[in-house]
Amino acid sequence: MHGRGEAAGTQDEVAVDAPCRAIGGCHGAAEYFAGSSDAGNALKIVKPTGGEVWGGIYFGTSSAIAFAAGQKKITAAVYSTRANALIKFKVEAADKTSVEVVGPSTGAANTWSTVTWDLADVDTSKVYSTIAITPDADVV
Repeated sequence: MHGRGEAAGTQDEVAVDAPCRAIGGCHGAAEYFAGSSDAGNALKIVKPTGGEVWGGIYFGTSSAIAFAAGQKKITAAVYSTRANALIKFKVEAADKTSVEVVGPSTGAANTWSTVTWDLADVDTSKVYSTIAITPDADVV
Protein backbone atom coordinates (compact mmCIF):
# COMPACT_ATOMS: atom_id res chain seq x y z
CA MET A 1 0.00 0.00 0.00
CA HIS A 2 1.20 3.50 -0.77
CA GLY A 3 -0.72 6.51 0.44
CA ARG A 4 -0.85 10.25 0.83
CA GLY A 5 -3.63 12.10 2.55
CA GLU A 6 -5.39 15.01 4.13
CA ALA A 7 -6.52 15.30 7.72
CA ALA A 8 -9.95 16.06 9.07
CA GLY A 9 -11.37 17.39 5.83
CA THR A 10 -9.23 20.53 5.94
CA GLN A 11 -6.78 20.06 3.03
CA ASP A 12 -3.98 20.13 5.62
CA GLU A 13 -1.34 17.46 5.44
CA VAL A 14 -0.41 15.56 8.56
CA ALA A 15 3.33 15.89 9.11
CA VAL A 16 5.10 12.81 10.44
CA ASP A 17 7.08 13.60 13.58
CA ALA A 18 9.24 10.49 13.70
CA PRO A 19 10.07 7.49 11.55
CA CYS A 20 7.32 4.94 11.07
CA ARG A 21 7.43 2.07 13.52
CA ALA A 22 6.56 -1.33 12.14
CA ILE A 23 4.40 -3.86 13.95
CA GLY A 24 3.55 -7.46 13.10
CA GLY A 25 6.17 -7.95 10.39
CA CYS A 26 5.33 -4.90 8.26
CA HIS A 27 7.66 -2.09 7.35
CA GLY A 28 7.06 1.40 6.10
CA ALA A 29 8.87 4.51 4.94
CA ALA A 30 8.16 7.86 3.33
CA GLU A 31 9.19 7.58 -0.31
CA TYR A 32 8.83 9.30 -3.67
CA PHE A 33 6.60 7.63 -6.24
CA ALA A 34 6.57 9.25 -9.67
CA GLY A 35 3.21 7.74 -10.51
CA SER A 36 1.40 8.78 -7.36
CA SER A 37 -1.64 10.94 -7.49
CA ASP A 38 -0.17 14.10 -5.94
CA ALA A 39 3.41 15.22 -6.54
CA GLY A 40 4.97 11.86 -5.80
CA ASN A 41 5.28 11.92 -2.01
CA ALA A 42 3.84 8.87 -0.31
CA LEU A 43 4.06 6.52 2.63
CA LYS A 44 4.85 2.98 1.54
CA ILE A 45 3.73 0.13 3.78
CA VAL A 46 4.78 -3.40 2.93
CA LYS A 47 2.94 -6.29 4.57
CA PRO A 48 4.90 -9.42 3.68
CA THR A 49 3.49 -12.91 3.44
CA GLY A 50 3.81 -14.52 6.84
CA GLY A 51 3.38 -11.28 8.81
CA GLU A 52 0.75 -10.95 11.51
CA VAL A 53 -2.83 -10.28 10.37
CA TRP A 54 -2.79 -7.14 12.53
CA GLY A 55 0.58 -5.99 11.14
CA GLY A 56 1.00 -2.38 10.07
CA ILE A 57 2.80 0.81 11.01
CA TYR A 58 2.35 3.65 13.46
CA PHE A 59 3.90 7.08 13.83
CA GLY A 60 3.58 10.33 15.73
CA THR A 61 2.56 13.60 14.13
CA SER A 62 4.37 16.90 14.62
CA SER A 63 1.13 18.55 15.76
CA ALA A 64 -2.33 17.46 16.83
CA ILE A 65 -4.63 16.18 14.12
CA ALA A 66 -7.14 18.98 13.50
CA PHE A 67 -10.43 17.28 14.36
CA ALA A 68 -13.46 19.50 14.92
CA ALA A 69 -17.23 19.13 14.81
CA GLY A 70 -18.04 18.17 11.22
CA GLN A 71 -14.35 17.53 10.43
CA LYS A 72 -13.69 13.97 11.50
CA LYS A 73 -12.63 12.34 8.24
CA ILE A 74 -9.19 11.57 6.86
CA THR A 75 -8.75 10.99 3.13
CA ALA A 76 -5.76 9.50 1.31
CA ALA A 77 -4.84 8.39 -2.16
CA VAL A 78 -3.99 4.70 -1.72
CA TYR A 79 -2.17 2.38 -4.11
CA SER A 80 -2.81 -1.29 -3.43
CA THR A 81 -1.33 -4.35 -5.08
CA ARG A 82 -4.49 -6.27 -4.15
CA ALA A 83 -7.98 -5.58 -5.39
CA ASN A 84 -10.55 -4.54 -2.79
CA ALA A 85 -8.07 -4.29 0.09
CA LEU A 86 -9.44 -3.10 3.43
CA ILE A 87 -7.27 -0.71 5.40
CA LYS A 88 -7.74 0.10 9.08
CA PHE A 89 -6.88 3.62 10.25
CA LYS A 90 -6.44 4.44 13.94
CA VAL A 91 -5.80 7.70 15.79
CA GLU A 92 -4.61 7.75 19.39
CA ALA A 93 -4.42 10.47 22.04
CA ALA A 94 -1.72 10.85 24.69
CA ASP A 95 -4.05 9.29 27.30
CA LYS A 96 -4.31 6.18 25.03
CA THR A 97 -7.87 7.00 23.96
CA SER A 98 -8.16 5.71 20.40
CA VAL A 99 -10.58 5.36 17.53
CA GLU A 100 -10.02 2.78 14.77
CA VAL A 101 -12.12 2.34 11.65
CA VAL A 102 -11.99 0.34 8.44
CA GLY A 103 -12.18 2.39 5.26
CA PRO A 104 -14.07 1.38 2.14
CA SER A 105 -12.28 -1.17 -0.02
CA THR A 106 -9.70 -0.02 -2.52
CA GLY A 107 -10.37 -0.45 -6.21
CA ALA A 108 -8.70 -2.71 -8.73
CA ALA A 109 -5.26 -4.19 -8.04
CA ASN A 110 -2.21 -2.06 -8.87
CA THR A 111 -4.14 1.21 -9.10
CA TRP A 112 -4.64 4.35 -7.01
CA SER A 113 -7.92 4.75 -5.11
CA THR A 114 -9.20 7.50 -2.85
CA VAL A 115 -10.04 6.15 0.58
CA THR A 116 -11.81 8.16 3.29
CA TRP A 117 -11.89 6.98 6.88
CA ASP A 118 -14.79 8.42 8.90
CA LEU A 119 -13.57 8.82 12.47
CA ALA A 120 -16.96 10.04 13.70
CA ASP A 121 -16.30 8.79 17.24
CA VAL A 122 -13.24 10.97 17.93
CA ASP A 123 -13.60 13.20 20.96
CA THR A 124 -12.69 16.69 19.74
CA SER A 125 -11.61 17.67 23.27
CA LYS A 126 -8.72 15.17 23.03
CA VAL A 127 -5.37 15.75 21.33
CA TYR A 128 -4.74 12.96 18.83
CA SER A 129 -1.13 12.80 17.66
CA THR A 130 -0.46 9.15 16.81
CA ILE A 131 -1.63 7.37 13.66
CA ALA A 132 -1.65 3.61 13.07
CA ILE A 133 -2.41 2.03 9.70
CA THR A 134 -3.11 -1.66 9.15
CA PRO A 135 -3.18 -2.51 5.44
CA ASP A 136 -5.31 -5.41 4.33
CA ALA A 137 -6.45 -6.07 7.85
CA ASP A 138 -6.90 -9.73 8.73
CA VAL A 139 -5.02 -10.90 5.61
CA VAL A 140 -1.46 -12.24 5.41
